[in-house]
Amino acid sequence: MSKKKIFEKDSNLANEDSGFAANEYERIERESQDDEIRRDALLVAAELHEKDGNRTSALEVYRRYVDYFPKPVELNLETRNKIAEILKAQNDRPTYLEELGHIVTIDASAGSARTPRTRYLAGNAALVLAENTYETFLAVKLVKPLKDNLQKKQGLMKKAINRFNSLMDYESGELTAAATYYLAEIYSHFSKALMTSERPVLTFDYYRVKPGDNLSTIAKRYDSDVRRIARENNLNKSNFIVAGKKLKIPRGLYPLELEQYELAIEEQAYPFEEKAIAVHENNPKLISRGVYNEWIEKSLQKLAKFLPARYDKPEEPSGIVGSLETYIYEIDRPAMPALAESKLAKPGQVDEAGSVTETEPAAPDQVEESGSVTEAEPVAPEQVEESGPVTKVEPEEAEQVKKLGSVEAPEPVAPAQVDELGSVTDAKPAEPAQGGHRGPPSTKTDRSTRR
Repeated sequence: MSKKKIFEKDSNLANEDSGFAANEYERIERESQDDEIRRDALLVAAELHEKDGNRTSALEVYRRYVDYFPKPVELNLETRNKIAEILKAQNDRPTYLEELGHIVTIDASAGSARTPRTRYLAGNAALVLAENTYETFLAVKLVKPLKDNLQKKQGLMKKAINRFNSLMDYESGELTAAATYYLAEIYSHFSKALMTSERPVLTFDYYRVKPGDNLSTIAKRYDSDVRRIARENNLNKSNFIVAGKKLKIPRGLYPLELEQYELAIEEQAYPFEEKAIAVHENNPKLISRGVYNEWIEKSLQKLAKFLPARYDKPEEPSGIVGSLETYIYEIDRPAMPALAESKLAKPGQVDEAGSVTETEPAAPDQVEESGSVTEAEPVAPEQVEESGPVTKVEPEEAEQVKKLGSVEAPEPVAPAQVDELGSVTDAKPAEPAQGGHRGPPSTKTDRSTRR
């Protein structure tokens, strides 16, 4: 037989005999005088009973353990937590809640024996107990008798608030967020309960007066008011009634009284709703401390209903640029007024009439096969003759306009002008000429040849 089959056979025997093994460990616990052996024997026996599916026997052994060995506290609370889980699975809710109460009490009185694990177990138990009180609070409806039910609901509300506030002492982000959510829900529910409470609608009862009756006893019996009964039955100020007379007993509120009652209810309910919003808003603040859980998410969902303009906005795509290569930037540069109607041309272009067109800026250095290259400076448009090279223009304060036309203000041209022979000449800036209509430029190049 192979080694693998032997292990499988031993494992099957262990599964079949787990109940028998559990009984043997219980026997060891009863016969041993060593507390360490007894403690281990009971825990192993309970686990084997659970493995065998016998939860009743496991529960019994666990209870023996927590009764025999209250210390160490951490191990005792771990065992009680297992007891609570078994009770919960058996739907024994009263006993389950009772066991959770033991866990909270033992942890609170542990003193120096208290550990992070005991605080965690006790905190979770306290949360379940607080939730149970909260559910009881929700179950009370504000119906007739309204006064009694309102008093009962207020008492449960105070008790639930105290239980959830005590969860803050465990210094756990999970429990703090849960307590904050439930506190806000308590205020929100109470506000809604007031607004939807049963209204005292006007109804009438009838009562035949008996000997010895008076309006006070009748009003108390029907939960009414003496003045209302007197007014409804047109009694005088003495409130004198006669035996055998049939009285009309008003119950509830008249229309005007009901309107005032509605306003009073709204004034009392509105502050609770505002408080619920304020408490819910405390939960998202925990995110900045690195705490985020289901309770914070629930608070955000509630806030989205209370304040949709603030908390129910659709998500917008991020404006962060992931890569500059995915964007092309275009810069708008307004055109200069003097250049708005002109076009740029290459340097040295001459039209048919012999005038020079405005030119585009060219590279600082231009190279010809038969010429040399010199550094050029920006120049103004120069006068060009049909068969001659380009000459320099000296600055002038003003130019006279010929009959054929005048020269407008020129644009900057290329740094260097190229003549027909291929040589490059330096150019100096010249002031723009003023004039009216565009015409052929003047060919005069110095002051002595001007008319």
